[in-house]
Amino acid sequence: MGDYWDLFYAGHTVEMHNLKAILEHRHRNGLPVSAAPSRAAAR
Repeated sequence: MGDYWDLFYAGHTVEMHNLKAILEHRHRNGLPVSAAPSRAAAR
């Protein structure tokens, strides 16, 4: 992991921008920001 620390900030920034875009889209369209996890189908 030590060799990749210079990439951590860039990767984290991209992920935060993606999360912000998703949340803004959901808010703008009246969608729930979060939902209860779905239950796995019983086999």
